[in-house]
Amino acid sequence: MKHSIPLTLALIFAATSASAHHGRDFLLVQDYLVPAPSTGILFGNFEFSSQNGPDEWSLEPGFMYGVAPRLALGLTADFADEGEGWIYRSISPQLQFQLTDAGANMPIRFSVVAGYQFANGGASDEALLAEAGVGVRHEGHDVVAPALHGHGGIHQHDSDAFFGRLIIETDLTQNDKLVANLICVSPDDSEAAFGYAAGWRHSFNHDFALGIEANGDFDNDGYHEIVGAAYISPVHGLTLKFGIGAGLTDESPDFTLRGGATWRF
Repeated sequence: MKHSIPLTLALIFAATSASAHHGRDFLLVQDYLVPAPSTGILFGNFEFSSQNGPDEWSLEPGFMYGVAPRLALGLTADFADEGEGWIYRSISPQLQFQLTDAGANMPIRFSVVAGYQFANGGASDEALLAEAGVGVRHEGHDVVAPALHGHGGIHQHDSDAFFGRLIIETDLTQNDKLVANLICVSPDDSEAAFGYAAGWRHSFNHDFALGIEANGDFDNDGYHEIVGAAYISPVHGLTLKFGIGAGLTDESPDFTLRGGATWRF
């Protein structure tokens, strides 16, 4: 049975992102690290979610490239299948800058991400009505199209929008990392939304770690998901990640299955 999450829990679990020392290895969250100048990261995340209405599949490939000390340029694309076949949803260029110097041995590290989501605006009026579950008239009678998934809050995939993250990271122990993201999404056609991503990661050795991740809106009844994850590095430079998650409110998926890969070059 789903329950609403108090804001205090959202803040406690405010973000998880990548492997202990490479960056971009977590499933839901971005971490502090960026690639060194003239090096980069290729990554791809996959998601299956089951909820009311058709199941949804999504794929997000992307890269991050170091362009200067403490600064990286990134680009992600978003594809999804909500029951009607695969479609392209958006592309999002972004920058990540480390506010604190990685070499300064700070107990708490900060970085920021800023970018813009260019959404695919090619849907027809009929498709938009169907997406909202509104009846469409055909040959003198009304046909009610099944409602597709509605994405709101920080999970708005279908709107042009500015987005940003404040990333906060610390090492609880030599093997335990805690990362928090405070997230803002500001669509061109509606009010800004705020949320969080959060997580803890325990490394058993250089090649294997387990963790807990969560993300959602700063709204008790909005989207909230928690994921148990495993992170495996079979060879140097490559990390594979797997997770099983559950929604905690009626606005969240009932069940999610996540995967991804990160390759550093």
